[in-house]
Amino acid sequence: MKLLRRDWNEFWFQPISSIPLGMFRLVFGLLVLSYGLLLLPERFVWFGNRGVLPLTDSNAYNGIGAWVQHLDLLAFRGADHWLSAFFAVFLVAALCLTLGFWTRTSAVIVYLCINTLHSRNAVIHHSGDTVMLVMSAYLVFSSAGAACSLDRLWRIFKGRENDEPPRIVPWAQRLMQLQVAIVYLGASLSKVGGEKWVNGTAAYYPLHLPESARFPTPGSELLWVINLVTWGTIAVELGLATLIWVPRLRLYVLLGGVLLHLGIEYSLNIPLFSFIMIASYMTFLTAADYTNFLAWAKCPLRLTLFRVIYDGECDFCKSALLAVRFLDVFRQLTFVDSHDEAAREATGVNFALAEQAAIAVDPSGKQFAGYDAFRAIAWQLPATTLIAPLLYVPPIPQIGRRVYAWVKDNRGRLPVAPRYQIQEAAEERETTNV
Repeated sequence: MKLLRRDWNEFWFQPISSIPLGMFRLVFGLLVLSYGLLLLPERFVWFGNRGVLPLTDSNAYNGIGAWVQHLDLLAFRGADHWLSAFFAVFLVAALCLTLGFWTRTSAVIVYLCINTLHSRNAVIHHSGDTVMLVMSAYLVFSSAGAACSLDRLWRIFKGRENDEPPRIVPWAQRLMQLQVAIVYLGASLSKVGGEKWVNGTAAYYPLHLPESARFPTPGSELLWVINLVTWGTIAVELGLATLIWVPRLRLYVLLGGVLLHLGIEYSLNIPLFSFIMIASYMTFLTAADYTNFLAWAKCPLRLTLFRVIYDGECDFCKSALLAVRFLDVFRQLTFVDSHDEAAREATGVNFALAEQAAIAVDPSGKQFAGYDAFRAIAWQLPATTLIAPLLYVPPIPQIGRRVYAWVKDNRGRLPVAPRYQIQEAAEERETTNV
């Protein structure tokens, strides 16, 4: 019993890395944002009082009466007049959830909005949308903003946290994992009881329905292919319900689930369903999985190690580097204080040049100064890689160099991170006391 209690407590309450949950929140937020954008153009059709399902019909469909109530923020006769405002709030909250800005508040708003859309018109939603609703509820109680978030970046600016993301109590994430396993357990058991699933022909029908088919599926007319897809679906779903808890099999089972849903996404038109389910697998990943992936990704992405020389006595410069360090997911940048003579000379940069601008040095020794250094660094940061090519398009380089020159001349008057303000105030007090 002691061992059982120990394992139970470790499963639910032993702190784990916050990175996997932060990455799930980021991807999940993007899917919620996509969900809102898909519904936005036809919001009056699906959720308006003059649409396909007026409020009275929606209440009748949901069975709402004296003893039954659903959460519906659109349950007003004049809902059409503020439906656009509702979607605006929803989309802003989804974006904030993605970025991890006011994370818990954003999660609450997202949950309330998704719940409202489901209550207002349950007819147009599928099981993936239901999983999205449940996951949004779990996010409300989780530490989803502990990593990979603007909230964490602000805590770094304030000096509350350092480079290493904090560890979190995982009970909310465990509930997400259990939810995924229960979904697949119910799906697989319901299939096992179906005649066409047992005889191996069930996959034939959705693949040949014009209403749901997307792209032609090779081999969908061959019985052995249909048998393989049908029984393979049951096997993968059973694995996602059971074998996923075996550490050595976890990644293989998740890979099977990804392949299953990529096949569904290719062959069937069920908006966002497969992506929602694949995103839910991220709750099973560990920090070691992300570390291994990043180590593998460095080669195909052709990332280059850079040394960044900066003015260690400039609080604004150090504040800017806090954001750069936060975005340096692949840890490709090494930072060298220009006042550290030995370290700076090892880079081949002279002090006079380092005093004029930040310098980035690649492995070959080539130096990039000022705006060019910023542009070289942009290629190394995943968050800025997509905009890096634009930094070469005229007149952006000319404007960028002028802005950099202005910042250099006025850096003493620019705002700095609170952590450095606190340090400076503490140093002034010590000097006064002495």
